[in-house]
Formats: sequence, structure tokens, C-alpha cells
Amino acid sequence: MSTQTSAVIKQILDYIRTNQLIPGDPMPSEPALVEQLGVSRSTLREAVRELRTLQIIEVRHGFGSFVGEASLSFLSEALVFRTMAPGQPPAKGMLELIAIRKMLEVSLAEQVTGKLSDDQIERLYACCNKMTDDSDNAHVDRLFHSILYEQVDNEIVKQLISAFWDAFDQIKTQLPNEGIQATHRIHKAIVDAYLHDNKEAARKAMADHFEFIQQRLHVILEQES
Repeated sequence: MSTQTSAVIKQILDYIRTNQLIPGDPMPSEPALVEQLGVSRSTLREAVRELRTLQIIEVRHGFGSFVGEASLSFLSEALVFRTMAPGQPPAKGMLELIAIRKMLEVSLAEQVTGKLSDDQIERLYACCNKMTDDSDNAHVDRLFHSILYEQVDNEIVKQLISAFWDAFDQIKTQLPNEGIQATHRIHKAIVDAYLHDNKEAARKAMADHFEFIQQRLHVILEQES
């Protein structure tokens, strides 16, 4: 990306902030932006292309450009690429990804404690029971963590977790199989802690969940070395 394109991107972002535009609001037409920003059409188009990739701008053909949702869904592809980067053992990249998830979700464990409804607790236990069936464990595991964070009032955190899961969906065949009974036991311990509103137990159970995966990845890394 050229320095000129980066400067135009900053100008467009400043325009959105200054005018307090929100997702779904229309952007000025291309000729209007060219005149207002004092840039060439080609540079503007390059800047808009970059902002579309980040979902900050959405182009609807026949209708114009609009402020986008700025979703973090694009992050999943970057995470997959970084995790499976050539020249390094896959397990190393996965360990780095798991370490980030661990920091995020262990921190959230205390925030969620005491805020889950009876219905959510019931649905979490239902997920645990379904984990005894190995037919679609990855889907159930993702649903489990999704239910946990329904009460979290932080959309960026939710999008980050979703991006991590999108990445895991693409590399899950490379992840160590925890085993049906271990998966059920680990997740049930998490719900048990929430059922009793025990922040310390919830934090420990979530940490144990990720440490179990990390231990298995370390074994694989040693085998790959």
C-alpha cells in the first residue's frame, strides 16, 4: 500500500468520524470524495478497496457506498495463514493461537460468573451431554462458548472470539483430539463452577480447559521437532 493511499484512507476515516456516520449511512459519491479530499480517482479507488476489505466501507452496486459494520470476520483468514505459516510446525502456530484465546476467555470467566440465567445453564449442560457424541463435537463446542458469552456487553470481544472459531473451523483437523470423555468432563467442570457462582472455580476450570489443549499440542510439537 502506497503512502498516498494510506493518507487517503486516514482522510476517509476522519470524514466518517467527523460526520458521526454509523453503519448503513451513505457515503458521498466517488466524484464528490475526489473533489472534497483533493485526490485522484485511482488513489481514492485503491483506498476504498482497502476499506472494503476491512468492511469499513460497503459498496452496493447501483446504490453507492455506505459505512460498513467493520466486522472482524476478515481476521480469521489472517489467523489461519499465520497459524499454518510455511517454515514452522503447525503445532507452534496453534499454540500461539490457543495462548491468545486462553488469555481472553480466562479473563471473561470471572465477568460471566453470576450473570448466566437458568436457561443458559441448562443449555450449557445440554451441550456437555451432546459432547459424548463425537459426530459433531466441534459445532457443539463452538455453541457452548457462544452461550457462555451471550451476556458479555462487548461486541469487539464477541467478534474476536468468533474470528478465532472461524480460524479453528479451518484448521480443526490439525488440532489434537481431546477424546469424548475428556471433552465432556472439562466443559462440565466449567458449567458446574458457573452454577455455583464461583469466580475462582470458573477461572480455574477455563484455564484447565486451555492448558489441556496446550499440553497435547506440546506433545505434537516435540514429535514434529
